[in-house]
Amino acid sequence: MDEPTEDAIFEAQAALSSLLGYQLRRATAVMLGDLAERLGGLGATPAHYSAMTVIRAAPGINQSAVGRLIGIQRANMVALVADLATKGWVRRQSPDGRGRSYALSLTAEGEAAIHRLREAVNANEALFKARLVDPDGTGLELGRLWGDDFPDR
Repeated sequence: MDEPTEDAIFEAQAALSSLLGYQLRRATAVMLGDLAERLGGLGATPAHYSAMTVIRAAPGINQSAVGRLIGIQRANMVALVADLATKGWVRRQSPDGRGRSYALSLTAEGEAAIHRLREAVNANEALFKARLVDPDGTGLELGRLWGDDFPDR
């Protein structure tokens, strides 16, 4: 079979580029790639940052609730919290003394780390907002895709 012509490749790319879902998937991949690189340089992942943000906002929350809020399955959440504890960023306390459920809170090291991580997240957000939002601050409103008024499918 012959290689496709440049015209055929251009047509294929144009067909995909006209699809909103394709554009959103590509934009998400690029944005998350940039974020992962920024956070990776600080020894963290986007999941670390998300979990720490929830824990900071709701000290004493259990890991199941954190997982539900950030969309991480239970088994993955166990590993994530263990990693955060190993880094010294999160403290796990068993309120019932049996170790079946842990109340989570940030340590002093975790508080310092989340400030550094937030700077990386803010830089990522600024980079992509500058490309997506009009200079006057109006423009794309992605929140409309999952807000309360969006019909469930």
